[in-house]
Amino acid sequence: DVNATYPGATFVSLDEFTCAAGWVSATAQVETSGTTVPTEFFLRAEGQFWIPISIEDICGTALAESDVPEEIYIEACGVQE
Repeated sequence: DVNATYPGATFVSLDEFTCAAGWVSATAQVETSGTTVPTEFFLRAEGQFWIPISIEDICGTALAESDVPEEIYIEACGVQE
């Protein structure tokens, strides 16, 4: 539900997505205040449900210590030196 992550926004289209070990990174277009903007969603599977996860929650832990798959982590946080 786009409204849970971006209150007042309307989903327009899905551009692309990456799945890895129960995690998803999705790039989409949403409309807010009459303007369509690109955005990225991060979701984690819990049973049959997909739970939105913030970039802050993903990037708040170093990659080496994180349970987030590396591919999803790098999409959210970039490459760490």
